[in-house]
Amino acid sequence: NGFLIFLAIFLMLALAVLYRNNGGGTNDAFETTPFCSADGTCHEKPTKPSPRTIYSAKSKEQYDLWWNAHAILNQTAQEFASRLESAREERKTTTTGNKRPLILLGDSITESWIGTNMQLEVPRTKGIYPEVLQQTFLEPKYNLDVLVAAIGGDQTQHLLYRLEHGQLLPQYGDDPESIFVVLIGTNNLGAGELPVPTTEGIVAVVQYLLDHTSSDSHILLLKLLPRQDNHRLVNICPPRCDSKGKPFSSFQPAIQKVNQALEELYSPDDNDDGHQRVTLADCGQIFVKEGDDGMVNEGLMPDLLHPNTEGMKLLGHCILAALADNGLDLSAA
Repeated sequence: NGFLIFLAIFLMLALAVLYRNNGGGTNDAFETTPFCSADGTCHEKPTKPSPRTIYSAKSKEQYDLWWNAHAILNQTAQEFASRLESAREERKTTTTGNKRPLILLGDSITESWIGTNMQLEVPRTKGIYPEVLQQTFLEPKYNLDVLVAAIGGDQTQHLLYRLEHGQLLPQYGDDPESIFVVLIGTNNLGAGELPVPTTEGIVAVVQYLLDHTSSDSHILLLKLLPRQDNHRLVNICPPRCDSKGKPFSSFQPAIQKVNQALEELYSPDDNDDGHQRVTLADCGQIFVKEGDDGMVNEGLMPDLLHPNTEGMKLLGHCILAALADNGLDLSAA
């Protein structure tokens, strides 16, 4: 009997290994399906709205978390819209001024403002929410009501999908006082997408906002922040390898190409196609060590990708300064 039990267990384990090696199991399919194939073909388009798929979710668990986060953000957007409507009704009978809607759109860096990643609390965001929000956008001297619509790991196509499916509502989309802050694109590069398609995806997000918001609202587009989490480059080689077939040594050249392209597209002299509504801001230098060949300051980005509490505070002040420099009135009435 003991031998038969041993044999049964052995056969079960062997079948499990065989099943796993042949791609069995939902998790395995997610984990073993790369975003970009070895021939350079990427399976989602930066300009085409898409939820997370088997290519951009690293596991079934992450896939489910994304949909849950998306649903939570849709509910948050509804609550934000209702709050704006109530404030407008109240203003009809009081002298209280409306708060200006500030909508922060992006990925994990932007989601840090609410202290989560995919709506889950994570150690790296401790101390950011609500403390840093209160020290920046929610300071009493500013007259802002803030909506954070961001999910960790999102690429441009995922943000486009979210905007189309519940996170851009008319109560603030049609408000001429609304300000939209966009920081997106670094995860496209991190997944193996090239700089040109990544730039096109960022432009698609901006264009969507131009097409679906008030002609008097404003868009602040942030250049991509520096990153030095270069250990992740091995995950995208192939297809993104150097001439010797080895992983590249840095994300920075790709980031610089994207930022340079954005500079050319959204220069202050470009008044075509509504671009006068778009301000391009560079907050990246905050996170670079002075005189150290562009190395990321670990004191502000401990994981070389995400700003910590002090880094987010500096990022917030950079955003506020960029808005003020553009002549936008943020002061409390």
